[in-house]
Order: sequence, then structure tokens, then C-alpha cells
Amino acid sequence: MSVPTPEQIQKFTRAFNEYDDDRDGYIETSMVERAIRSMGLNPTRQEMNDIMSDISSSNKLSLNGFVYICHHIGCFANTEKQLIKAFQLFDRDGTGMIKKDVARDVLTKLDRPLNDAQLEKLFSALKVDNGFVDIKELAKTLLSQ
Repeated sequence: MSVPTPEQIQKFTRAFNEYDDDRDGYIETSMVERAIRSMGLNPTRQEMNDIMSDISSSNKLSLNGFVYICHHIGCFANTEKQLIKAFQLFDRDGTGMIKKDVARDVLTKLDRPLNDAQLEKLFSALKVDNGFVDIKELAKTLLSQ
């Protein structure tokens, strides 16, 4: 994995300091997700569960640990724009829509495929129009779950 740039370290440090209320160089584990998301990073629920299980033995996280976690998430994050771009590959007509079945198929063939319950939850939150879903809404909804 690459090393964070000085600019990234500054950004992570600013976010960390926002949540280090007593200025002891640590943030409470209960604030980690909020601090991460305050920078626009959108880790999946599973990524957050993994992070929290790694740090839950102590109730605090150091700045170094926070920088490492944020950099790791930032390197592998699926941003909304990246998702939209990926789904657009399946939008042959350029309508901004793809078939629900195509989206379902794609989402079951990822490194971390969605299961049937996750897919059902996702598609129940989306408007399906004649078997098609809006790519932007699909990406936004996918990141919010």
C-alpha cells in the first residue's frame, strides 16, 4: 500500500483533532466512524465492523492509528463517482438507467458480493421503472447502506 501524502496526513489530523475533545492524542472508539465520515470517506458497513473489531479492545484510537485507517479506506473506497462510472459501462443507451437484473448480477460478482437479503434491501429502497434502475440512485443507495 502507498504512504499517505503530507496533505492527506494534514487532512486526517484536522479531522482527528475535531474529535479529540480532551486533546490527549486519542479519540474515543465511539467517535471513529463519525470522524472518518466527516472527511467524505464512505467505508462499507463491513469495513467499519472490521475496523471497530480491530480497535475495540481499547476504548481509544491514536492519531497514528487513525491516519492508517483513513488512508487505507481512502485507497480502496468506492466513491459515488467511481460507482456511477462503473455502472455506466452497462448503460449501452446512455439513458442513465440499467436493468435491475444486470445490476443484481454485477453486485453478486464483486470481491465482496451482496447476498439476497442485502440485494432485496437495496432494491426495495430504489424506484424500479419497467425493470430499470437509475444509476446515480443505485450508487447513492449502495453507499448509504
